[in-house]
Amino acid sequence: EEMQMVASSEHTASAMIQRKMKRVKEKLACVQEALQRQASDLHDSLILMEFLQNVQMDQTLNQKSQIKGASNQFSSPESLHLVLAQSAQQGNSKDMSRPLKELQE
Repeated sequence: EEMQMVASSEHTASAMIQRKMKRVKEKLACVQEALQRQASDLHDSLILMEFLQNVQMDQTLNQKSQIKGASNQFSSPESLHLVLAQSAQQGNSKDMSRPLKELQE
């Protein structure tokens, strides 16, 4: 009879340990999923930041080259400002649509 009680209590303890292990594994899986999502989000943010930096550098280089070209072509400041304003409007609409398309992909 005493042997049955010992065996029964061991079985109960074993079952409790197995249930705790199952809960721990479930919690671990949840934490791992959350970390993977966070890592993916951070990776996406990094790619987006790099992309936007490249777009900004392209815009800056284009503006500098347009300014150099325009300063050679136009002698009056009024005509230079007009060309810069027109090119900025055209550049912004083109440059903004391209990043949006790439982000959607």
